[in-house]
Amino acid sequence: MSGEIAPIPDSQSAFGDRFKVITAKPLPEFSTHGGDAYEVEDGGKSGGDYYALVHNVTVPVRNEVYKLLRNKPIPNMICPSERGLVNLELGGKKVQRLVTVFPRPTGGALMSETGAVHPRVNANMLRHSVTLSLLKAITALHKKGFTHRSIMPTNIYFASASSDEVVIGECYSMPAGFKQPFAMDALDIAMADAVARGQGDAASDYYQMGAAIQAFYLGDATWRGRDRNAMLMARVNQGSYGALSAGREIPGALGTLCMGLMADVVEERWGAEEVLDWFEGVGKPKRMTMRGWSMSRPTSFNGIAMVDRRLLADAFARDPKEATIFMKSMDFKSWIGLSFKDEVLSDRLASLIGVKEGGGLGGMRPEDYKMVARVCMFLHPVGPVRFKGYSFYLDGVPALVADAYARDDRELLSAVVEVLDQRFLSALSDIAAAAGVELESKIGPLRKVMDVANNKQMGKGTERVLYELNPMLPCLSTRFQNVWIGSLLQMMRAIERIA
Repeated sequence: MSGEIAPIPDSQSAFGDRFKVITAKPLPEFSTHGGDAYEVEDGGKSGGDYYALVHNVTVPVRNEVYKLLRNKPIPNMICPSERGLVNLELGGKKVQRLVTVFPRPTGGALMSETGAVHPRVNANMLRHSVTLSLLKAITALHKKGFTHRSIMPTNIYFASASSDEVVIGECYSMPAGFKQPFAMDALDIAMADAVARGQGDAASDYYQMGAAIQAFYLGDATWRGRDRNAMLMARVNQGSYGALSAGREIPGALGTLCMGLMADVVEERWGAEEVLDWFEGVGKPKRMTMRGWSMSRPTSFNGIAMVDRRLLADAFARDPKEATIFMKSMDFKSWIGLSFKDEVLSDRLASLIGVKEGGGLGGMRPEDYKMVARVCMFLHPVGPVRFKGYSFYLDGVPALVADAYARDDRELLSAVVEVLDQRFLSALSDIAAAAGVELESKIGPLRKVMDVANNKQMGKGTERVLYELNPMLPCLSTRFQNVWIGSLLQMMRAIERIA
């Protein structure tokens, strides 16, 4: 029995005779990083159109979002209808997979994967039906306590061929913001690695709404064509609206809308109230904030002079070894005094950051990486945690661990274990709190795995972290590669089939 692969069960489909998944007819326009979409035959003949998403075993789903939207669908968004385990033939092999059935909009995507805009899209439609449809979906989701975080021009669809009403693609089949293109996520959030950007907030959804409308008007995939670092520099120096438009203007009211929604300063970014005022022609002064990211004088690191502290934090994060040498080669407190003249580095904050002059030339120590992370948190307190070359929000750790397991990235898993340290995370929280940023609520859910993360005993360690933080993830053992094991009962039945 040892090493045998569990066969699929005899049962065919949780949907009975209602839905039949046609795996020979893929629907790539509805596929996500969380699964592949296929046509569905509706044996119930409800008169509606549907598609099926066959879930990727390594990508966690947002189960709370499923339960909410399954019971209470919201307008102008694709919401799940049913889900269950189904026996399928994929790639010439019979497997059991989790399948979710969704209502299928039939009017086509407003933008194809190649960047071609649907011929029905025009400026007047963007100003009216598209903007209002997106606003209705986003605000309804926010009222339920969730963010979408995966709004793209390619997953916004006409409800039907004869309707101007649009719907946003579903947002439950993968973690929030999972692998969203760098340019299409709000700037602070985008600076984290693409698999670990966390839940975000309402403002991040409005940014994505603005970036999508901008792409529709300009008529191309504005997020493509430049690498991540070049786009980051452009977004910091020109603002996201200017960086993505590459100098092209959107005239009139529609340009005003996009600029408001894509403002990089969260306090200045438009939300539902401003969009409604804009739609009714009521002009209000833009909200302003005193937060600035410019240092008093430039700092040169790795041959590049930087004035923006976010860029400096990002540069430190991507080369922690050189950052350690840089930090230990100077009087850190004096550097802060000269570079941040509007800030006073208290003795307590200096102690929390913990940079000590001297050393750093004899190789990296574990504490050096944590020191770099603390400095980065001081420089960019609303940004991600930056540790050992990785950047992630703390509520993005569950997805980060799942992705590391999917790629068998042991180096990343080892780094996560080091991060799951109460003392280290408390220091980061206190540094952020000094700038008015709250981290404690993000640390709380991680405490349940801190004691087991570095434990080598059976049933503990990073594997325990994986399933504790991602309770809906099926067992990833190769022994169960053909079946979906989401409970102890399912595992026992699979083992019985082997016997």
